[in-house]
Amino acid sequence: IYKFYPGKEQLFLAAFQHALGRFDGVKTAAEGAADPVEALYLAARAYADLLNRRFTRQLMRQQIAQNTPQAGPGRAAGNAVRAKVEGFFVPILQRCARAGLIEEAHVHRAHALIAGFIEHQTLTFGLVIDETKTASFCGEELARDAVRAALLTYGQQTGAVAVPLRQLA
Repeated sequence: IYKFYPGKEQLFLAAFQHALGRFDGVKTAAEGAADPVEALYLAARAYADLLNRRFTRQLMRQQIAQNTPQAGPGRAAGNAVRAKVEGFFVPILQRCARAGLIEEAHVHRAHALIAGFIEHQTLTFGLVIDETKTASFCGEELARDAVRAALLTYGQQTGAVAVPLRQLA
């Protein structure tokens, strides 16, 4: 393995990038969705499903076990993963902004809220509560709640958010 990957960080990043590669099909579907709220929901659902997989949690657990505050060997890998996830969500959130659903100035904050909401629900359960099971509350409900939270928090003050929230009911 070390012939292909010179260190643990590169191996971790390659494994997680492989898992993130599953986003490509969802990204295509999300980009093709006519409704930006539906596209955002598809993205949130894909991210929740990815983080709720046992494989992903095992990768994260391994990375946490190797990480120390002084050295931070996983920092570059973590930054690369975050950049990939942000690159997935931000264009969809920009579509929402163009449609008048969220404030343009808050696109990156809305991404952070959605990602953090999903990460907290999935990774906390998988890494702290029970590493052998997937969280039963993931999937549709978690994705809808994350999207609702972002639209309510960063929505236009004109009341334009009410219509897409009904779509997510």
